[in-house]
Amino acid sequence: MNRVLEALPNADQIEEINSILLKNLFSEMPDVSKDVEYFLGAINFESLKTAKVEPNSNSPKENMSVFLNDKFFPKMTEAKKHIQEIEANLQTHLYEVRKVVRDFALDYVTKLGTEARS
Repeated sequence: MNRVLEALPNADQIEEINSILLKNLFSEMPDVSKDVEYFLGAINFESLKTAKVEPNSNSPKENMSVFLNDKFFPKMTEAKKHIQEIEANLQTHLYEVRKVVRDFALDYVTKLGTEARS
């Protein structure tokens, strides 16, 4: 995104453009540089570079933090908490089902079978 912003002309450069069509085009474009900087500032690029997410892996992906600060996206934080509550309820239910069927090796699998729960 930074490269895109750097490629777009600023107000002084727009005045120097000879093409009326291009000058009008760039003049009418909203300045989104502050918005882009805000969102780029929220992303944890180091975490994304070092994260190894493999489709058949059992490693917890919740350890990877995409955002530097969850306060940037409060709805996402709320959704994560809700997912954790649901997963806790599923684990409780699984424990109860294991007791009823007397099979303590019973576990959840996804439809594709690519994700295992422990």
